[in-house]
Amino acid sequence: MSEIIQIQIGQCGSQIGENFWEKLIDEHKIDKNGKFCGTENERFLLDNSKVHLDQNSKDRYTPRTVFIDLDSNVLENIKQSSLNKLFKTEDMIYSNEGTGNCFPFGHYLSNEIVDKALERIRKKVEGCDKFHGFNLIYSLAGGTGSGLGTKLYEKLCTEYKSKCNSFNVIPHEKTKSNCLEVFNSTLALHHNIEYSNFILLYDNNALINACLSRMHIKSPNINNLNSLISRTLLDLTACERFPAQLKTGLIKIHQNLTHISKDYSNDYGSRFCFNVPNISIESKRLNDFNQEMYQLKDNNLLTLNNVRGKTLSFASLYRGKDLSMHDIFQQVSNFQNKNADYFCDNLAKNTLTGVCDISEMNSNISCLTINNTTAIREPLSRLRQSCSQLSSKKAFYRWYINEGGMDEMEFAEAEENIYYLAAEYEKIEKNEIEENIDETE
Repeated sequence: MSEIIQIQIGQCGSQIGENFWEKLIDEHKIDKNGKFCGTENERFLLDNSKVHLDQNSKDRYTPRTVFIDLDSNVLENIKQSSLNKLFKTEDMIYSNEGTGNCFPFGHYLSNEIVDKALERIRKKVEGCDKFHGFNLIYSLAGGTGSGLGTKLYEKLCTEYKSKCNSFNVIPHEKTKSNCLEVFNSTLALHHNIEYSNFILLYDNNALINACLSRMHIKSPNINNLNSLISRTLLDLTACERFPAQLKTGLIKIHQNLTHISKDYSNDYGSRFCFNVPNISIESKRLNDFNQEMYQLKDNNLLTLNNVRGKTLSFASLYRGKDLSMHDIFQQVSNFQNKNADYFCDNLAKNTLTGVCDISEMNSNISCLTINNTTAIREPLSRLRQSCSQLSSKKAFYRWYINEGGMDEMEFAEAEENIYYLAAEYEKIEKNEIEENIDETE
């Protein structure tokens, strides 16, 4: 059974992590002291808990995780929360250095905490029987997430090769709190692109819209947004953790959704690993559920329009009791046929379906869909353009260069890197459209 080490970095990552672990132990019927609290008939829920949890000789379960921050506030709050007995003290690594909300302070000036974190992470890996990889959760907007997050991502990708999955929140113009978020995210993406394996992107604007339109929450708060992200993380490993009619795990998902370009004309576009998660929707009937789930608009947890791009690969991860495999495959096939114009021709080879028998808490049927689409160029281009506007004025440069020790050329390189990645996505889309036209003729 594959074992995953989850790493939460910065305020955003730590808060998402706290929400995730609270949900995960509920699903496995484990209390906040790490002890099984279900009935004998529910003991099977522990069978594959090893995906995320370690078990000691006294049958106490602890998360296989590390929390890392350059500010102590959030982690001190977790220590004082109802989950305080669940986590090991040594798995919470923090300092009070702070980053001033600037990328370079987290990326270039945090070597001491990076070394300490890596030492703890290596011990976690050594304790695994069948280590699969890391799930890293962090925002690209803040100084710690963007700087320290990408630093650890680079280190782990270098040391453990293709075993890193990254879950990142990026800013949106409607919800960003300050201009530095644009610089931080551009610089962070610049570094992530070089080491990218499998990346899911979210933004608060899309998360808020999902809460309003799909979850029917009138005034979404940060916990509601974090809850949506943590649900996607739970659904990714549900088929590994619980009985499933059609099993699929992170390895298969990773392989299916990572698109390798046949055109290696430049280094930026050889691997297309950025993916768009779509909201899990609750319903009582599979037919009603699928009609809603497979809409091309309004379900994304990242702000973009799917119909403006071509889908390269696609995964649907269902959860629910007694689901009909025949009905699911029929619905997926109907969806592909109905929306054929929005998919590349070989999508059938790049479509993955998983069906877990255990539903989410308080829901009958739920599904997470993940879409590797060329429409991802929209948020990438949007971010680059915002950065370019700020860079033209050299606004806030002194914080990054004079105080953070960065070279001014790194801004230009970051913008160029993102520009070429967006251009490569557009290139794939145009090639696909041209091929379709040629075949029609």
